[in-house]
Amino acid sequence: MPPLDDHALSDVRILDLRRVVAGPSCTPMGREDLIDDPELGNDRSRVKRRDEVTKMLEDWLAQFPDVDAAVAELERFDVPCAPVLSIAEATQHPHLRERGTVQAIDDPVHGPVEIPAMPIRWGELPNRPPVDSPTLGQPTTAKS
Repeated sequence: MPPLDDHALSDVRILDLRRVVAGPSCTPMGREDLIDDPELGNDRSRVKRRDEVTKMLEDWLAQFPDVDAAVAELERFDVPCAPVLSIAEATQHPHLRERGTVQAIDDPVHGPVEIPAMPIRWGELPNRPPVDSPTLGQPTTAKS
């Protein structure tokens, strides 16, 4: 478990674990007793107690009726988080569609298919690079 970066549990990705299990931000979990816990005060200590911290988070997230409720509670305390979406959910998500991160491709076997597109924009480079994959038996080397 990364001590700082992200943590995925119960289909919720918590982007900054410190904001949940260290310092005053223990409040979302109702674990104010952890605020002064020296064993969770730094990254090395949290890594040493990885199993305990993971179980604590999993138990807390399990109390919510759904992912949206868990995300709403975390956001209420300014904890950076997001739901983990399936490909089907991602291609239908209004925000992702509005941002142009859903790309229609023409699959030679299945016909038109919508897939998640590259969310990162690279200046003048095209936002939609070609997405052609060989089918079974086709050559996989680049043509010159």
